[in-house]
Amino acid sequence: MLCALLVAVTPAFAEEPPADAGECSVDKQIEHNRDGSQLELRKRSCDGSDQMSAELWFRAKPGAKARELMRYESANRPGTWAANLVDFDHDGWFDFRKGGECGAGPNCEGEIHRFDPKRRALYLMHAGGWAEVSFDGEYLVESGRASCCAWEYHVYRVLNRQRPVFGPRPDFIILAGSDFARDADDERTRCRFSREVGGEYRTIAPPAKRWLDYCSLYGDDYVVEPPDTAAAKP
Repeated sequence: MLCALLVAVTPAFAEEPPADAGECSVDKQIEHNRDGSQLELRKRSCDGSDQMSAELWFRAKPGAKARELMRYESANRPGTWAANLVDFDHDGWFDFRKGGECGAGPNCEGEIHRFDPKRRALYLMHAGGWAEVSFDGEYLVESGRASCCAWEYHVYRVLNRQRPVFGPRPDFIILAGSDFARDADDERTRCRFSREVGGEYRTIAPPAKRWLDYCSLYGDDYVVEPPDTAAAKP
């Protein structure tokens, strides 16, 4: 993961976040939660510096004193500037997504810090690497390029619905592409579902019909690989 200073701040209150120095450029994002509370993200980079910093502030309501929830600094490289506030599962509460180092393709490291409305604080919900990430309240899906002609989806099942967190390994993986077909003359997209069983990833049957939608990334003409006979859900 990206080496960065990441600080969960002891509650500190201010009428307003500190003023910005004239030689620094600042991007601001302000979002309102469903209870009227407000989150403000400030991303700052300064002339002559290869570092960027970000601060996240909370207000119980617009105009109230601001409380700093988090701040961090990191190298100002592609991906690290991709911090933003996003309501992943459309529940009316905004969470914080922090960017990280990027590879040669579209995949970048990242962290999702969930806003806990009861504690009015952030906690680390998930860390990984992806080109895109989504969360529907039950599953979190990381998607990213696996090769020139294949796309991979890591599907994590939520461990605690009241305070969502995810384990270090996905519940299963979906691989869709054309560069791992057994028959070189078969140009149809192959779709493979796999799960770790006994320390090895084995091909499984699609866990549910809904996941077949991920097989059609390259078109509807795809073939689902049959499961290994030894692959059973642990």
